Amino acid sequence: MDYIIQHFELSQKEFITLGVIARHKKILATRLSRELQLTDEDRLRTWVYKLTEKEIIISRGSKKGTAYLVNPKLLSSAKLNVKPTLKTIETYTLKALVIEDLKINPNSSVTQIFEHLRKEVPREDVQKAVYALYKEGSIDKEGAKAKTVYFLAKKND
Repeated sequence: MDYIIQHFELSQKEFITLGVIARHKKILATRLSRELQLTDEDRLRTWVYKLTEKEIIISRGSKKGTAYLVNPKLLSSAKLNVKPTLKTIETYTLKALVIEDLKINPNSSVTQIFEHLRKEVPREDVQKAVYALYKEGSIDKEGAKAKTVYFLAKKND
């Protein structure tokens, strides 16, 4: 935050927003609105617009699925000793991790996959990745609801 104070001029509103995002490392727009205690009339865009324009934060996703995180390029230019976290992992990398996990641990539920990743990635992100992989045909499933387990799809050559 000291680096940002020295290099950027932020309003109190932007500084509060940045503080919430930095604390969570990655936060969904819906949760950010709740944390900022915005009413339906208040627009989140006015709180994040200049931060994204100045490239202090970046956004991923769209609409309710939009997530905000501090720009990794900004963190690297600040030369801080920030430990990497899987919370900010890109979707394609998370999908590759899920596939690797299912190679080692076939017939795993979403909860088990989440636990294999040492709970570093938000459960919702793991669930989205698993569902996307199933929809793409990369993995298959067996069982219903809470008893659903996933495994690698067999390739038809």
